[in-house]
Amino acid sequence: MSNKVTVFGSFVVDLMARTPHLPVPAETVKGSLFRMGAGGKGFNQCVAAHKAGANVTMVTKMGRDSFADWSLRTIQRERMK
Repeated sequence: MSNKVTVFGSFVVDLMARTPHLPVPAETVKGSLFRMGAGGKGFNQCVAAHKAGANVTMVTKMGRDSFADWSLRTIQRERMK
């Protein structure tokens, strides 16, 4: 039995902000927190399989911007190669 898994799917960088309330139309609300996180259905499945012990390969489309750099660092940090 092989533990190789290949995932064809999306990798996105989720942008999250915290505000005291949702804005109403035409209102500006100042946020108190901003975070970026790895996401995408395909990437989430890939991480889950990796943490379960599988040898994973992720196939996705990457741009040529700072989000692509950020995603590659995330993959390295998770030790997914």
